[in-house]
Amino acid sequence: MTTLAFGAGNTLTAQASETTSVTTQQNKYVVQAGDSLSLIAKKLNTTVTSIKQLNNLTSDVIFVGQTLTIPTGNIVTTSQTATYTVQAGDSLSVIAKRYNMSLDQLKQLNALPNDMIFVGQTLKVAVDAPTTVPTQTYTVQSGDSLSVIAKRYNLSVDELKRINNLPNDMIFVGQTLKVTSTTSLPDSPTEVPTTYKVQSGDSLSVIAKRYNLTVTQLKTINGLTSDNIYVGQTLKLTGITTESTVTTYRVQSGDSLSVIAKKFGITTTQLKQANNLTTDHIFIGQTLTVPSGGTTTEQPAPQQQSMQQVKLAIVEDSKNYLGIPYVWGGTTTSGFDCSGFLYYMFNKHGVDMPRVTSGDYYQMGTSVSKANLEPGDLVFFGVNVPGVVSHVGFYMGDNQYISATNSKGIAIYSLDNPYWSQYYMGAKRVI
Repeated sequence: MTTLAFGAGNTLTAQASETTSVTTQQNKYVVQAGDSLSLIAKKLNTTVTSIKQLNNLTSDVIFVGQTLTIPTGNIVTTSQTATYTVQAGDSLSVIAKRYNMSLDQLKQLNALPNDMIFVGQTLKVAVDAPTTVPTQTYTVQSGDSLSVIAKRYNLSVDELKRINNLPNDMIFVGQTLKVTSTTSLPDSPTEVPTTYKVQSGDSLSVIAKRYNLTVTQLKTINGLTSDNIYVGQTLKLTGITTESTVTTYRVQSGDSLSVIAKKFGITTTQLKQANNLTTDHIFIGQTLTVPSGGTTTEQPAPQQQSMQQVKLAIVEDSKNYLGIPYVWGGTTTSGFDCSGFLYYMFNKHGVDMPRVTSGDYYQMGTSVSKANLEPGDLVFFGVNVPGVVSHVGFYMGDNQYISATNSKGIAIYSLDNPYWSQYYMGAKRVI
């Protein structure tokens, strides 16, 4: 058995043997972000000319979501069989894109009747036998930035700019960028560097996840007293101890008692007894006592600040982003959508929160009345469809909230604003 790590907490287990499938009829393929005709042709063992002729294409231009018919004949796909455990915030499309599969391929491989999945579910995925991804160009999508694209193809922003002769960090949707022709799969255990230079859009939580560290470990290694970092800063990635006795742990998004127990090398029963728990129910931000003797490669979440202090810090820091434009799907300082702004701010301040929609955030935490709102609570609005959450922001106090809006980007509004007040749906306290 071979285990390949893909990001903190996500483990891909691949068998050494290969599985080969042969299809003799016409196949449908849905174009994914980053695809080109040459990439699809190589992936499916055919030619660009054959695909263009069969689909009546007069140029090489294709678009995400487009369904292409693949020429008849024996299309042989060889891949290592592997499994993936669904994490909080995952969707079938996210997982399919991660493993270079189409949504239909992933559903067929797992005999799924629909797109519904659940946290902890084990899915089969196909991992191409080569350790490189053949890619020569990438078409910029909504929400992209140079730092996002560079990370995807294991490049630095400077290298990506050099390859494309870019004078600055500005890119636009539909722009074609050159990337390396072969790119090593991310997070290979044998290729972990000892230092990292901070790129535009980075945060400590993003860097920590990339190299399977915690924010606390990364700060300790580098002697950091705050979460503030700057572009061009060199951070050390090694120097942590592999074992440390811990006494407390703060529950993160996606945690369960069994996950935490496994993390600290103890049993679920021991963890429940130590915390006088009569059920398996836990909540984000809850502090658990870990029985002595448990060891882990991961330090507990920082205990120096209370959740209230973290929320106040998020609200205060959010003012620094006023005016940043709205970008659908955006999660970087190049542009945010409403849920992307929450995701960015939470993780920047050490709160491990998944990248989900405003509707998903509405399912988290506990409900809070307007009279009991505290800075850092989340306020929700149903703008697109009555009664369906489609917008979210941080409550700031004094009846104001901050969010990413279509009209003004990151902006502050009153909850009594004539436009927003008519769509108000409630508030949640998630940390």
